[in-house]
Amino acid sequence: KEVKLFGLGPLLLDRYKAIFHKLYKADRSLTLRRDSWGLGLGLIGTLTLYGAYAWIAFTTVMGRITLGQMTMYFMLFRQGQSAVSAILSSVGGMYEDNLYLSTLYEYLETPTRVASGTAVRGTDPSDGIRFEHVTFTYPGAETPALHDINLHIRPGQSLALVGQNGSGKTTLIKLLTRLYSPDSGRVLLDGIDLAEWDETALRERIGVIFQDFARYQLRVGENVGAGDVHHFDDEARWREASEKGMAAEFI
Repeated sequence: KEVKLFGLGPLLLDRYKAIFHKLYKADRSLTLRRDSWGLGLGLIGTLTLYGAYAWIAFTTVMGRITLGQMTMYFMLFRQGQSAVSAILSSVGGMYEDNLYLSTLYEYLETPTRVASGTAVRGTDPSDGIRFEHVTFTYPGAETPALHDINLHIRPGQSLALVGQNGSGKTTLIKLLTRLYSPDSGRVLLDGIDLAEWDETALRERIGVIFQDFARYQLRVGENVGAGDVHHFDDEARWREASEKGMAAEFI
């Protein structure tokens, strides 16, 4: 719809063509280089093989070796050629696989946070949620997403966070759910620092729908049940949650 209404067709088509030709040129250059090397090495291998055949045949004609020896040498050269080709193919495959494995190993070596908290309930349920001088910067970023944030939400209160894209609204929720930990300051729930909470117990108390939520390839009810893994297959709770979320009519 947007393509038609905003007249984006020619622009997107031109951009696609430009990207296609750029990639085609790069791929064509790599293909020519690869095939040139392959052709050159193939010619060398072929000339070497048939040169050896000619030498064996010549020595046989000259009477230096017997016909049986000639046949044996032919078979040895053929098997040797196959073995060398297999080795080179394996080396090439290992190099190609290593290009992908290096990325995997880099990911696997990423340090993980050790969950150390054990608390399953707070010491002061009437205190609610507190952010005390919280600062957080995403890995690789230079500008903090949140800087020296102080916030107190008491039980029973409702709060709407309004701001521009990138102002840190979602980041605030990610810190509250311990998807990330603050660089400085602390976040408390019911009087206890989130670092002291058991992560499973903490997340069972929080319900979140992110703006980039996922729709799993499951039944509608199971998508609803995904919010509480302990009652994933409870159809009665599906219906209750759908009614409370005003989604029952839509479903």
